[in-house]
Amino acid sequence: MISMKTSVVHTVRKFHISADISTLKWE
Repeated sequence: MISMKTSVVHTVRKFHISADISTLKWE
């Protein structure tokens, strides 16, 4: 359960990081 929650958090974090990079590239 805990590991599953952690993996979800990591996935969300990765998504946010890639989104931030895309925003920086567009600017």
